[in-house]
Amino acid sequence: MVARSRFLFFWLGFQFLGGVLVAQSLNLGGGSESAFTSTQSSEAAPDPMGGSSAGTGVSPNLGAIDISDLLRGGDTLIIRLTGVPQADQGIFEVKVDESGKVSMPYIGNVTAANLTTVQLKKAIEDNYIQQEIFTNPNVTVDLKEQRFVDVTGEVRMPQRVPYTKDLTALGAVAACGGFTDFDSRRSEYFLTPRIGLFGGSFDPFHLGHFLIARAAQEKFNLDEVYFIPCSHSPLKNRRPVAGDLARLTMLQRGLRGQVWARLSDWEIRRKTVSYTVDTAKEWARRFPKAVLFWIMGSDQWEVLAFWKEPQQLRRRLRFLVFPRPKKPRPRRGFWMREIPVRIDISATDIRERLRKKQSIHGMVLPEVEKALRQKRWYR
Repeated sequence: MVARSRFLFFWLGFQFLGGVLVAQSLNLGGGSESAFTSTQSSEAAPDPMGGSSAGTGVSPNLGAIDISDLLRGGDTLIIRLTGVPQADQGIFEVKVDESGKVSMPYIGNVTAANLTTVQLKKAIEDNYIQQEIFTNPNVTVDLKEQRFVDVTGEVRMPQRVPYTKDLTALGAVAACGGFTDFDSRRSEYFLTPRIGLFGGSFDPFHLGHFLIARAAQEKFNLDEVYFIPCSHSPLKNRRPVAGDLARLTMLQRGLRGQVWARLSDWEIRRKTVSYTVDTAKEWARRFPKAVLFWIMGSDQWEVLAFWKEPQQLRRRLRFLVFPRPKKPRPRRGFWMREIPVRIDISATDIRERLRKKQSIHGMVLPEVEKALRQKRWYR
């Protein structure tokens, strides 16, 4: 999570590799403004899909990929090659270079940045097979060292903090004993996370969903936007057409590489009707100091008074509303701002076009379109 601070987060040694910002250390001092993103430092990775007290992210059995699973420049890997002639078998220690690649015997460079270890394993095996070097290679890829963030500056116990997918600026500071007396009085104000929550069926996840969320994140300075597919919307008489795993897969593929985007299967795992007030309470429990912004269309904004526990929603959430199709009107007692984006793309229309084998090019993100063509979830 990103957190803003006027007493300065310094990242040292920036690189930009394939859309991933890589940093070597974090300094909490006093003076100017910067931001803390849960990216890296380097030294066997904790299980990136392991549980956490926050409970965010997608369950491992659903195959989701969190941004912290992805390899990046500077990672040291242990790659084992078996299933080939004994003379060619071996264990190789390789480093992801500045161009995001690793070098392997006979095939040369293979892109590793922004892939998981499982994806890199398959890429290496495919290269050997496609180049007709080996017919049945078996490759395993493991990170050699655990990732850390070095936290220094105005904290009580500067130290290296293990990097996990749920590490936030506040969590890093807490692991170091909190702020020094010099900064403790200011920390609560300056380190207030701003989290967007975007619920819905995402049946399928389309370009409109993506552009609306990105516009909200950019215009209202949201640190993260959580995409939260529902199990069963109380606003609809039926469950989503595509299954839970299908919708999570579309979101995971479409959001890959978007460092501001998070995917949660919390509503799906509950297997009940998904009420916004329950989700708001859960995120308030996870992030008690955060400001929560609910992203929604103006058609539902108009009937918000009929939702479950609207006064709880008023107290717990701020609302970012996009025109659908009309511009949103203010509502007494509710904090609301308009997202100045109107996207006329309908999930219903996409499903119908897929059923009729018509083109959906430009209506969904490329990786989602590829998945829809391959899996045939709507035919």
